[in-house]
Amino acid sequence: MMPTCNLYTDSELMDLLKEDNADAFTEIYRRYAKLLYQHAFSILKDRDETKEIIQEVFTSLWNKRMNCDIEASLSGYLYMAVRYQVLKIYAHRRVRRDHLAVCKDSLHVYDTVLPDYLIRERQLQHIIDREIDQLPKKMRQVFNMSRKEHLSYKEIAHQLALSEGTVKTQIRNALKILRCRLDAFLYTLLIFFFL
Repeated sequence: MMPTCNLYTDSELMDLLKEDNADAFTEIYRRYAKLLYQHAFSILKDRDETKEIIQEVFTSLWNKRMNCDIEASLSGYLYMAVRYQVLKIYAHRRVRRDHLAVCKDSLHVYDTVLPDYLIRERQLQHIIDREIDQLPKKMRQVFNMSRKEHLSYKEIAHQLALSEGTVKTQIRNALKILRCRLDAFLYTLLIFFFL
Protein backbone atom coordinates (compact mmCIF):
# COMPACT_ATOMS: atom_id res chain seq x y z
CA MET A 1 0.00 0.00 0.00
CA MET A 2 1.22 3.49 -0.75
CA PRO A 3 2.46 5.04 2.50
CA THR A 4 0.47 8.25 2.00
CA CYS A 5 -2.86 6.66 0.97
CA ASN A 6 -4.35 7.16 4.42
CA LEU A 7 -3.67 10.89 4.09
CA TYR A 8 -5.83 11.31 0.98
CA THR A 9 -9.29 12.78 1.09
CA ASP A 10 -12.26 10.68 0.01
CA SER A 11 -12.41 12.62 -3.24
CA GLU A 12 -8.73 11.96 -3.97
CA LEU A 13 -9.20 8.27 -3.14
CA MET A 14 -12.10 8.08 -5.61
CA ASP A 15 -9.94 9.67 -8.32
CA LEU A 16 -7.25 7.05 -7.65
CA LEU A 17 -9.88 4.29 -7.61
CA LYS A 18 -11.02 5.35 -11.09
CA GLU A 19 -7.43 4.85 -12.18
CA ASP A 20 -7.68 1.23 -10.97
CA ASN A 21 -5.65 1.85 -7.82
CA ALA A 22 -6.21 -1.10 -5.49
CA ASP A 23 -4.50 0.72 -2.59
CA ALA A 24 -7.12 3.47 -2.79
CA PHE A 25 -9.85 0.83 -2.62
CA THR A 26 -8.18 -0.79 0.40
CA GLU A 27 -8.04 2.58 2.17
CA ILE A 28 -11.73 3.25 1.44
CA TYR A 29 -12.57 -0.19 2.82
CA ARG A 30 -10.42 0.40 5.93
CA ARG A 31 -12.11 3.77 6.59
CA TYR A 32 -15.73 2.71 6.14
CA ALA A 33 -16.25 -1.06 6.41
CA LYS A 34 -16.43 -1.16 10.20
CA LEU A 35 -18.71 1.89 10.46
CA LEU A 36 -21.01 0.56 7.74
CA TYR A 37 -21.08 -2.85 9.38
CA GLN A 38 -22.11 -1.33 12.74
CA HIS A 39 -24.79 0.75 11.04
CA ALA A 40 -26.29 -2.21 9.15
CA PHE A 41 -26.03 -4.54 12.15
CA SER A 42 -27.83 -2.04 14.40
CA ILE A 43 -30.81 -2.35 12.02
CA LEU A 44 -30.71 -6.00 10.99
CA LYS A 45 -29.37 -7.68 14.14
CA ASP A 46 -28.01 -10.47 11.96
CA ARG A 47 -24.24 -10.88 11.53
CA ASP A 48 -24.38 -13.00 8.37
CA GLU A 49 -26.80 -10.69 6.55
CA THR A 50 -24.75 -7.67 7.64
CA LYS A 51 -21.51 -9.22 6.35
CA GLU A 52 -23.19 -9.99 3.04
CA ILE A 53 -24.37 -6.39 2.73
CA ILE A 54 -20.91 -4.96 3.38
CA GLN A 55 -19.39 -7.38 0.90
CA GLU A 56 -22.04 -6.50 -1.68
CA VAL A 57 -21.53 -2.73 -1.26
CA PHE A 58 -17.75 -2.90 -1.59
CA THR A 59 -17.86 -5.43 -4.44
CA SER A 60 -20.23 -3.12 -6.28
CA LEU A 61 -17.96 -0.14 -5.63
CA TRP A 62 -14.97 -2.03 -7.02
CA ASN A 63 -16.88 -3.28 -10.08
CA LYS A 64 -18.17 0.23 -10.87
CA ARG A 65 -14.91 2.01 -10.03
CA MET A 66 -14.21 3.18 -13.59
CA ASN A 67 -17.66 4.75 -14.06
CA CYS A 68 -18.45 5.71 -10.49
CA ASP A 69 -19.42 9.40 -10.37
CA ILE A 70 -20.15 10.21 -6.76
CA GLU A 71 -21.36 13.78 -6.68
CA ALA A 72 -22.03 13.83 -2.94
CA SER A 73 -19.63 12.56 -0.32
CA LEU A 74 -18.20 9.04 -0.47
CA SER A 75 -19.48 8.33 3.04
CA GLY A 76 -22.99 9.44 2.02
CA TYR A 77 -22.84 7.25 -1.07
CA LEU A 78 -21.72 4.21 0.93
CA TYR A 79 -24.37 4.76 3.63
CA MET A 80 -27.05 5.02 0.95
CA ALA A 81 -25.78 1.83 -0.69
CA VAL A 82 -25.97 0.05 2.68
CA ARG A 83 -29.46 1.44 3.30
CA TYR A 84 -30.59 0.17 -0.10
CA GLN A 85 -29.25 -3.32 0.68
CA VAL A 86 -30.94 -3.28 4.10
CA LEU A 87 -34.24 -2.36 2.46
CA LYS A 88 -33.82 -5.25 0.01
CA ILE A 89 -33.33 -7.62 2.94
CA TYR A 90 -36.39 -6.20 4.73
CA ALA A 91 -38.44 -6.67 1.56
CA HIS A 92 -37.17 -10.24 1.25
CA ARG A 93 -38.00 -10.91 4.91
CA ARG A 94 -41.50 -9.51 4.42
CA VAL A 95 -42.09 -11.66 1.34
CA ARG A 96 -40.82 -14.71 3.24
CA ARG A 97 -42.96 -13.84 6.29
CA ASP A 98 -46.04 -13.31 4.10
CA HIS A 99 -45.37 -16.58 2.30
CA LEU A 100 -45.04 -18.42 5.61
CA ALA A 101 -48.27 -16.81 6.84
CA VAL A 102 -50.09 -17.98 3.71
CA CYS A 103 -48.66 -21.48 4.18
CA LYS A 104 -49.66 -21.45 7.85
CA ASP A 105 -53.19 -20.30 6.95
CA SER A 106 -53.38 -23.03 4.33
CA LEU A 107 -52.31 -25.61 6.89
CA HIS A 108 -54.91 -24.28 9.32
CA VAL A 109 -57.61 -24.62 6.66
CA TYR A 110 -56.28 -28.09 5.86
CA ASP A 111 -56.41 -29.01 9.56
CA THR A 112 -60.05 -27.97 9.81
CA VAL A 113 -61.07 -29.47 6.47
CA LEU A 114 -59.30 -32.80 6.90
CA PRO A 115 -61.16 -33.91 10.04
CA ASP A 116 -64.44 -32.85 8.42
CA TYR A 117 -63.50 -34.84 5.32
CA LEU A 118 -62.63 -37.86 7.47
CA ILE A 119 -65.96 -37.62 9.30
CA ARG A 120 -67.86 -37.57 5.99
CA GLU A 121 -65.77 -40.46 4.69
CA ARG A 122 -66.60 -42.52 7.78
CA GLN A 123 -70.28 -41.63 7.47
CA LEU A 124 -70.29 -42.71 3.82
CA GLN A 125 -68.49 -45.95 4.68
CA HIS A 126 -71.09 -46.62 7.39
CA ILE A 127 -73.91 -46.10 4.87
CA ILE A 128 -72.22 -48.42 2.35
CA ASP A 129 -71.70 -51.09 5.02
CA ARG A 130 -75.35 -50.80 6.07
CA GLU A 131 -76.48 -51.27 2.46
CA ILE A 132 -74.20 -54.32 2.06
CA ASP A 133 -75.70 -55.79 5.23
CA GLN A 134 -79.16 -55.55 3.62
CA LEU A 135 -78.17 -57.73 0.65
CA PRO A 136 -79.51 -61.31 0.60
CA LYS A 137 -77.35 -63.59 2.77
CA LYS A 138 -75.56 -65.59 0.02
CA MET A 139 -75.07 -62.49 -2.15
CA ARG A 140 -73.67 -60.57 0.86
CA GLN A 141 -71.27 -63.44 1.65
CA VAL A 142 -69.99 -63.63 -1.94
CA PHE A 143 -69.66 -59.84 -2.17
CA ASN A 144 -67.73 -59.55 1.12
CA MET A 145 -65.37 -62.38 0.15
CA SER A 146 -64.64 -60.55 -3.11
CA ARG A 147 -64.35 -56.96 -1.86
CA LYS A 148 -63.20 -57.27 1.74
CA GLU A 149 -61.20 -60.51 1.68
CA HIS A 150 -59.96 -59.86 -1.90
CA LEU A 151 -60.55 -63.44 -3.03
CA SER A 152 -60.80 -64.32 -6.72
CA TYR A 153 -64.02 -65.70 -8.26
CA LYS A 154 -62.35 -69.09 -8.45
CA GLU A 155 -61.39 -69.05 -4.74
CA ILE A 156 -64.89 -67.98 -3.70
CA ALA A 157 -66.47 -70.65 -5.91
CA HIS A 158 -64.20 -73.31 -4.41
CA GLN A 159 -64.90 -72.29 -0.78
CA LEU A 160 -68.69 -72.03 -1.23
CA ALA A 161 -69.04 -74.97 -3.62
CA LEU A 162 -70.49 -72.72 -6.36
CA SER A 163 -69.64 -72.26 -10.01
CA GLU A 164 -67.53 -69.28 -11.01
CA GLY A 165 -70.44 -68.09 -13.17
CA THR A 166 -72.72 -68.04 -10.12
CA VAL A 167 -70.13 -66.03 -8.14
CA LYS A 168 -69.77 -63.56 -10.99
CA THR A 169 -73.55 -63.17 -11.27
CA GLN A 170 -73.93 -62.69 -7.48
CA ILE A 171 -71.30 -59.92 -7.45
CA ARG A 172 -72.74 -58.23 -10.55
CA ASN A 173 -76.23 -58.27 -8.96
CA ALA A 174 -74.86 -56.97 -5.64
CA LEU A 175 -73.17 -54.08 -7.43
CA LYS A 176 -76.40 -53.22 -9.30
CA ILE A 177 -78.39 -53.16 -6.06
CA LEU A 178 -75.79 -51.10 -4.22
CA ARG A 179 -75.42 -48.68 -7.12
CA CYS A 180 -79.19 -48.08 -7.21
CA ARG A 181 -79.46 -47.57 -3.45
CA LEU A 182 -76.34 -45.42 -3.15
CA ASP A 183 -77.17 -43.34 -6.24
CA ALA A 184 -80.48 -42.40 -4.61
CA PHE A 185 -78.68 -41.56 -1.38
CA LEU A 186 -75.98 -39.49 -3.12
CA TYR A 187 -78.61 -37.67 -5.17
CA THR A 188 -80.47 -36.75 -1.96
CA LEU A 189 -77.17 -35.69 -0.37
CA LEU A 190 -76.31 -33.44 -3.32
CA ILE A 191 -79.74 -31.79 -3.21
CA PHE A 192 -79.30 -31.17 0.53
CA PHE A 193 -75.88 -29.54 0.10
CA PHE A 194 -76.58 -27.44 -2.97
CA LEU A 195 -80.08 -26.07 -2.32
